[in-house]
Amino acid sequence: MDKYNIVEISNFDLDAYNETIVAKDVSSYYAKFIADGLNKQLSGESSPDYYVVKPTDYVPHVFEP
Repeated sequence: MDKYNIVEISNFDLDAYNETIVAKDVSSYYAKFIADGLNKQLSGESSPDYYVVKPTDYVPHVFEP
């Protein structure tokens, strides 16, 4: 079974934003369920955060000025 991470990214595609892994090694079904729930409860049009499902080898962006 494939595993995925849930990553918090910039809702506005900002370079000065550190992405964060919220959950690791989650099955595809639960990863989508959790990401959808987080977006419904904690994200929105004006929210700086958005949650996506990424493969476990994904490296989150870290802002370095």
